Amino acid sequence: MRAAFEMFDTVRIDHFRGFEAYWEVPGADTTAVNGEWVPGPGAALFEAITHALGPLPIVAENLG
Repeated sequence: MRAAFEMFDTVRIDHFRGFEAYWEVPGADTTAVNGEWVPGPGAALFEAITHALGPLPIVAENLG
């Protein structure tokens, strides 16, 4: 994030849903049928970013 904000005034995060939970599929599987929802980093990640860099203009988008 530090590097992103050195280049841009605002950072947009796509697929924001993945910060709450994401569909994890075993690497050897050829389909996603055996996947499962697992917890994502959640608010803790954004709290750590804010602690390290201060409040930042982050735009979150969830397309699914």
